[in-house]
Amino acid sequence: MANLNAILKNKMGLSAEQAKKSKVLASLSGSYRQNMKSIHYSQLVPNTNQFYTEKELEDLADIIQILGGVAQNLLVRKKDAEQYEILAGHRRWRASQIVVQRGFPEYAYLPCLVIECNDDVAELLLILTNSSARNDLNGYEQMMQVVRLKELLPKINKDETLKGRILRKEIALSTKRSESTVQNLMFTAKHLSEDGMQAFREEKLTPAAALYLAKQSKEDQKDLIQKEFFTVSAMKGYLSSKKPVQQSSISGKEQPSIQRQKIEQEVPAENFVSYTQEPEKPEKKAEKTPSVTQSSKTFSKEKILFASADHERKYHETLEKVSVPDAAVEALCYCLCLSPNIRDGLENFFDFHTMQPKPECLKNDALTEDDEKAIKIAFNLFSGDTPTINNYEDSNNQVKECKSYTVTDLFCSSYAPYFWQAIQIRYPEYVVYNQKLHAMLGGID
Repeated sequence: MANLNAILKNKMGLSAEQAKKSKVLASLSGSYRQNMKSIHYSQLVPNTNQFYTEKELEDLADIIQILGGVAQNLLVRKKDAEQYEILAGHRRWRASQIVVQRGFPEYAYLPCLVIECNDDVAELLLILTNSSARNDLNGYEQMMQVVRLKELLPKINKDETLKGRILRKEIALSTKRSESTVQNLMFTAKHLSEDGMQAFREEKLTPAAALYLAKQSKEDQKDLIQKEFFTVSAMKGYLSSKKPVQQSSISGKEQPSIQRQKIEQEVPAENFVSYTQEPEKPEKKAEKTPSVTQSSKTFSKEKILFASADHERKYHETLEKVSVPDAAVEALCYCLCLSPNIRDGLENFFDFHTMQPKPECLKNDALTEDDEKAIKIAFNLFSGDTPTINNYEDSNNQVKECKSYTVTDLFCSSYAPYFWQAIQIRYPEYVVYNQKLHAMLGGID
């Protein structure tokens, strides 16, 4: 019988080294016992912590009939003498009932992996199995996974260090999302109003729209929901028409982000300089760089620089296919779309289904040195690490590969200006600095 930890390791897509470091899997070690049993559907009850939608049940019922039964075991635990609580397999349970109602009583018994565990481990297994087995989770379900894992993991592991970015990284690993996506979902959960949360739950809001709404005041959130503005563009249009855009003294730009506002309360805004702002140039000099196109889509109220029209087109096309185009994903797409050798076969470099890099892509001999650097900076900006070291088994080559991610190595490239733009896309909150504060800390302009 396969061990549940091994099953989860496989489904989470973790390498042996990653699995060893995973606190999620460590949480489960020795925390349950298991055995197989065939159980009548009437003895099964749903989990009280179940927040996942149960859709397309008729289609699943058809599949069960075609296969001659449920192909994958349900995960359950004993509730009392007669009943078992479902931890994973709610859709299979309900679909099997549909098949029985169609006149096939032989489908009433379901294969179940029965485990003994406490409530916290039970909920953790509910989240992990749904996260690994389903690729159709909506934004609300993704958010709830993050919220519950944030509470469960430190409690189960009893690890005081499991907080902040360490915790976000662990959640990202277990849910196969980027750290920035996890952070955005946490922000949405914390700041989205009750009405906004209801709209998110009903899938009226995309994750991007929910995040944008969560960044608004409670009054504006209520107003936007009441007027049924459920897209980012609709929200922006309404808010801009409702009140004039607040101006700062930074060359007429919009009011800075919350991070900057905290500093501007202490230091006058005129001391800020935007690194994204292109220096003023005479008209004749500006004509010398016609090869660099600018997107109509703004970034921090500035134009994003593109290497070519194809770069720009592919970048936007790719982002449209991503459910949560956060800053990490945007930076990744921007870099990968730089070179025609990469953008014409993106699926060979990154899995947009599981949101995981494909480090083995660097073994492609057709890639140029600049291509390899674009891929490496894309992976690094996306995940914050160096995934291509997994291409090597010995430590010497792994260390050498890590060194190839240094600024000295990466920026020795014709793509260097665009790498800088990618960094700005990834970390928009850090592309401005305060001159006076810089001087107070000993810096000299």
